[in-house]
Amino acid sequence: MNRSKPGDALPRAVLCRANRRIPAGADQVWRVVGDLGSAVIGGGMIERVDVSGTGAGAVRRLILPGGAVVEEAIEEYDADQRRYTYRMLDCGPLPMGRYLGVAEVFAAGPDGSILSWTAMADPVEIDTEALRTMLQHNLDTVVATVAAHFGAS
Repeated sequence: MNRSKPGDALPRAVLCRANRRIPAGADQVWRVVGDLGSAVIGGGMIERVDVSGTGAGAVRRLILPGGAVVEEAIEEYDADQRRYTYRMLDCGPLPMGRYLGVAEVFAAGPDGSILSWTAMADPVEIDTEALRTMLQHNLDTVVATVAAHFGAS
């Protein structure tokens, strides 16, 4: 399912990345990250995840504390490459638009992996640096939470 819209290929105002070495094999980490309904990937910032569908074309709803909802569409899902791309369809109360994210897990030896998360968006009623700070914090929190799930400090 292609939900691309005109202008989607244009750069966003904010681009953030977080990478973290995790003391678990890439396939083991992918089982958590690639599970679109995993609450672990919420980094403690969401109450629950509801998913409709599987793989590319799936839609997930992130239920935030207080009941606000953010809705995302999975644009691409490649379990063999341990990678997916997702787009926010409804940013809910978040001060951003045209959000696009990519989650990837890379092998780093037989018992290690690298989790890489990228997000880009345009600010809405917030300045660019405030959005950059918020997105970077969110990505850092998610990769740290996944790493902690596997025993990393």
